[in-house]
Amino acid sequence: MGLSPDAALWAIIVGVAGFLGIVAVVSWGLGQYRVKRLARRNTGAYEHRTGVDV
Repeated sequence: MGLSPDAALWAIIVGVAGFLGIVAVVSWGLGQYRVKRLARRNTGAYEHRTGVDV
């Protein structure tokens, strides 16, 4: 396979961008989970009393 330098460069750029995108989504998801877990812990008494899932 004879990739031209431009094609190889684009492949690297796309690969890095995709990897960073995945990392960003995962870290955002973990952040959302952490925030919800903290909120649930802080409002646990209210949630238990009312049965409302925060």
